[in-house]
Amino acid sequence: METLLADLQRHFVTLRGLASRIDHTNLALGATEYEIRLLCAQAKRYRFASVCVRLEWVPLVAELLRGSMVRVCTVISFHRGRNSIKEKITEARTAIARGAQDIDWVFGYENVPECYGKDPKTIVHLEVEAIGTLAREFPNIVFKVVVECCALTFMQNVWICELLLRERTIQFIKTSTGSGEALLKNGPTGATVEDMGAFARMIANFSSPMRINASGDIRTLRALVRLSDAGGVCLTRFGISHECAVAIMMAALDVGLPDQQDR
Repeated sequence: METLLADLQRHFVTLRGLASRIDHTNLALGATEYEIRLLCAQAKRYRFASVCVRLEWVPLVAELLRGSMVRVCTVISFHRGRNSIKEKITEARTAIARGAQDIDWVFGYENVPECYGKDPKTIVHLEVEAIGTLAREFPNIVFKVVVECCALTFMQNVWICELLLRERTIQFIKTSTGSGEALLKNGPTGATVEDMGAFARMIANFSSPMRINASGDIRTLRALVRLSDAGGVCLTRFGISHECAVAIMMAALDVGLPDQQDR
């Protein structure tokens, strides 16, 4: 217990520091208005980084979070990323117009295996370019590119990370939609220590401000610590389901993570 507390303090310092890294997420197709209102109330109580919801809930969330420090986040082309680039751009613009501040763009990861290592005008390159262009147009919006790491090989993940880094306007690479369980019957379905380490080394090599958003199957404090050890200062956001996010905050309180830093 003491070791866990020391690890948490090393990475997050306080409960506030931990909460400020968490995207409080409910992407359930059958989510109700009551559940979305509760999500926002919890986010304001714990002071999470953002509330992440489907596009149809963005106006309500923007209204409920107005005046708070909690950001409004939504996911584009959830959850397979199969929409065309043009459709994704339209969806992103609609989300921004409705009040979204964070755009989690589900990349067309199913195109990666056939494009890996090929000419720089494949659909993969064109999508990266489109995201970068949109990010330049909306500099106050945070763009997180979801690559669904579990669906790709390690080297394909590294390749996509390099393409995003070279674009230079994209703020985050995100590891999963949280729906990876539908893709794999065995093995990891979200963020892995191996991916965190590789992405962090690449970001350092590029001297890039791009950061990592770990997501998928993050359910415990120890999982947060393991990922943080691998991602270091480059890992600054965690996408966590609403049930687990609250449970993690309660667990951190139980092990003694202080609410504020000692003066």
